[in-house]
Amino acid sequence: MKTKFNIPLLLCLFMACTQNNVGTSQTPDNYKSIAKSKLGDDAKFNLSPEESYVLCLKETKGSVNQPQNHIKFFVYDLNSKLVVYENAIDNATVKWHSDDQLEIYRIPGIMKEGTSADDYTKIYDVKTGKSVAKSQLK
Repeated sequence: MKTKFNIPLLLCLFMACTQNNVGTSQTPDNYKSIAKSKLGDDAKFNLSPEESYVLCLKETKGSVNQPQNHIKFFVYDLNSKLVVYENAIDNATVKWHSDDQLEIYRIPGIMKEGTSADDYTKIYDVKTGKSVAKSQLK
């Protein structure tokens, strides 16, 4: 029995079996395109101490109509290539506390007697999703 090979058919079969990475590859700057769509062009980027995560944030300063600053931010995991936490807060600051913990300080209108800034600061763990007052860590 004579076997005929159809070159175009074999070529199509070979191309169908190869891995296609077009559109699925994650570039190191993928978080920048996500930040542009979520936060606009004025986003700032802060790597965590061990460079496992990126804190992408945009701060809008207060105005006459809205006197408090507004921070919109998200945390991007560079290993899993996913946004692992996202939030928007008025009258606050956000920075890294450790490699996988954020320090979120919500500025109070008036501090109660016997309290400190640590009482108004939350430590948020991006791995577990839990937060605790900074004053409780001491």
